Amino acid sequence: MKERDRVRRAWRKHRKPELHKLFKKLRNRVQSLIRDAKENYYRTVFSLKRDTVSTWGELRRLGLVSSSSEKDRCNFDLDELNAVFILSSSAGSDIESGDLNWDPDALDIKRFDDTCFFFADISPKALRDAIFKGRSEAMGIDKISTKCLKITFPVLLPYLLKLFNFLLQNSRYPELWKLALIRPLPKVKSPISVTDFRPISLLCTLSKALERIVFDQIVDYLETNNLFDNYQSAYRKGYSTQPSFV
Repeated sequence: MKERDRVRRAWRKHRKPELHKLFKKLRNRVQSLIRDAKENYYRTVFSLKRDTVSTWGELRRLGLVSSSSEKDRCNFDLDELNAVFILSSSAGSDIESGDLNWDPDALDIKRFDDTCFFFADISPKALRDAIFKGRSEAMGIDKISTKCLKITFPVLLPYLLKLFNFLLQNSRYPELWKLALIRPLPKVKSPISVTDFRPISLLCTLSKALERIVFDQIVDYLETNNLFDNYQSAYRKGYSTQPSFV
């Protein structure tokens, strides 16, 4: 770079064609070296990233993508947003069951006998899988992140195992886990109204882990006892919407 700058100063002073030609050669060489250095650096940095969360975080840190903090900042009245979110969530709640004109007996529905289903004791592996499946670092009202749980998991394992098994065996659910932080996200690039936002709920990390365990046990029971409809694709491994259209 020093040589490029020296030749550039000489060319601007003397305006000789040979100096200009040499300057362009050195300039192109420097630009090529910079591009190669950046490429090698990015390749090294991103090769260490194993998930999308850390990858996007590194992209924002390097300034390669814009930060979402300014883009997603909401300048609307929170009470107005809350009123819109409540209205949208309660839409259709006034519909009574009698208004739904369908006869369940006319459908080929396999009856679910809840007296035959019991939650099984949670194994250490099932608990670990449920926690380590979490990819989002968004924290709920408890301010506990997925990363924190993963780091401290070997120490917390016996306590979490006892807690989760107690909750399932006694049909309990912590009151704190029933709460969520509501974050408004814009549905359009430049929102001009409160209706241009949609709410997302940030749940407690531990509650999501317990929900995964409950989900896996219920689905396993339904699969084992062949209680899924033959044409159902949702919540089933190896199924998608494509076979439903065939």
